[in-house]
Amino acid sequence: MASGPTSIRVHFQAGRFHLDGSRESFDCLFELLEHYVAAPRRMLGAPLRQRRVRPLQELCRQRIVATVGRENLARIPLNPVLRDYLSSFPFRI
Repeated sequence: MASGPTSIRVHFQAGRFHLDGSRESFDCLFELLEHYVAAPRRMLGAPLRQRRVRPLQELCRQRIVATVGRENLARIPLNPVLRDYLSSFPFRI
């Protein structure tokens, strides 16, 4: 991107690779990378995400609380910082 490096999803469909938001596809992942590295002005015209993607940290916290149960968090051998983070999950599951 013009503003610097960015993260973008690579899709593999029907035996071809393409970037999220792009219509160009390639037989090989390395061809895709070479294409965009060689010509950095080839920007994607569409936004990459239509909605906010929750951080992996949040998703893990949600899954742990859902699996173990908020009432059982004290039974898991964790350091106090991580235990506090898990306990602070704002939603009831």
